[in-house]
Amino acid sequence: MGVLAISLYGSTEPTFNFEILANQCYPVALEIIFYIGFFIAFAVKLPIIPLHTWLPDTHGEAHYSTCMLLAGILLKMGAYGLVRINMELFPHAHSIFSPWLIIIGATQIIYAASTSLGQRNLKKRIAYSSVSHMGFIIIGIGSITDMGLNGALLQIISHGFIGAALFFLAGTTYDRIRLVYLDEMGGIAIPMPKIFTMFSSFSMASLALPGMSGFVAELIVFFGLITSQKYLLMTKALITFVMAIGMILTPIYLLSMLRQMFYGYKIFNISNSYFSDSGQRELFLLISIFLPILGIGMYPDFLLSLSVEKVEVILSKFIVKSNHRGADVAKWIKAVDCESTTRGFNISRPAEFKKRIAYSSVSHMGFIIIGIGSITDMGLNGALLQIISHGFIGAALFFLAGTTYDRIRLVYLDEMGGIAIPMPKIFTMFSSFSMASLALPGMSGFVAELIVFFGLITSQKYLKQGRANNRTTEK
Repeated sequence: MGVLAISLYGSTEPTFNFEILANQCYPVALEIIFYIGFFIAFAVKLPIIPLHTWLPDTHGEAHYSTCMLLAGILLKMGAYGLVRINMELFPHAHSIFSPWLIIIGATQIIYAASTSLGQRNLKKRIAYSSVSHMGFIIIGIGSITDMGLNGALLQIISHGFIGAALFFLAGTTYDRIRLVYLDEMGGIAIPMPKIFTMFSSFSMASLALPGMSGFVAELIVFFGLITSQKYLLMTKALITFVMAIGMILTPIYLLSMLRQMFYGYKIFNISNSYFSDSGQRELFLLISIFLPILGIGMYPDFLLSLSVEKVEVILSKFIVKSNHRGADVAKWIKAVDCESTTRGFNISRPAEFKKRIAYSSVSHMGFIIIGIGSITDMGLNGALLQIISHGFIGAALFFLAGTTYDRIRLVYLDEMGGIAIPMPKIFTMFSSFSMASLALPGMSGFVAELIVFFGLITSQKYLKQGRANNRTTEK
């Protein structure tokens, strides 16, 4: 009915030409009615809470090929509809409802992440993870900035790859062990190391590990919200804080899922417990999905350059516009990812536990030195923040190393293994502080290293020295 209404409005002949409809003007009251109707339809499709309850049940009962189609393509059509229909055709109504979109998106991130942690069914846990990640898309659309909208579009593509791969792995695992409840699994890593490796890799991509597409997309959405001129500073700070909590909950339920599936020995108690690992065709498919995730994470400009012009056209309909251009986003984020992927190459050599943490500390001190050498207020603030941040993180990691040694009396990594089952609390805390050490967004290490990075970029000292050297050479 809504499609027929907009095609018939203001014209003697019905038209479905999108260019004509995009330039059509509607009364504000009628625009709000159209917006609400289309929003309900796309909210069911995306899904948006509280219209999301069909998705976990569908994923829990459907074959994994259907789950891949849903997570990879069909759900993203709801987000695409919000951008191309609600946002482009009804800009005045979207400007009115955008604050509610921000609130719904932040609530969805926390609610779905918390609910995912309580799911016993493997596919339902991944399904609620997808619902949580859709919250970033909603916030990006509601920010009404080119940076936020580019981040939302990037998240649509990124999660299409990640969600489809996770459901494919869940299906291939079920085909082998015929178990779907997490508390019945355990020890799968030993008979199926390839599936374990790919499951862990895609889980890291889902929790927005730097260097992968999820990290870039969520970071751009963050900056899109922060740079929005539509909202008050206190509102943006509160929503950003809620988003950060959701990003902390994400590794908790994903790492818990990996621990329940792949660690321990439960699976060996099943009679005739012989399981085949991933075949060549499955590995080829998974690697084909994983390469775009890495490619987008390393070089997001490839996709952002395709959407910049259209995003500017859409945002030109709004009174509130951003002063940033989407083309600058890729150059800004690209350097962050390059830095995050080149850290700590020398820490993998020592086999002794505490020495590995020590070399990690030496690596992190490099950020402090760079911040001091940048001779900028931003760089020096980042260095001071890194001093405090790594003081907490390093102390906690060495404390956990000591408490682990007191219990198992082992110090070499190649002699350890399986500690997560008898000591789940230590495993959880070790994983949490390790995420903080690798600069997971929402934790202190990420903020400190990012400020150091921008302090170096904005330094005027080295630009002036370079020009002076050039003049000397010319003389």
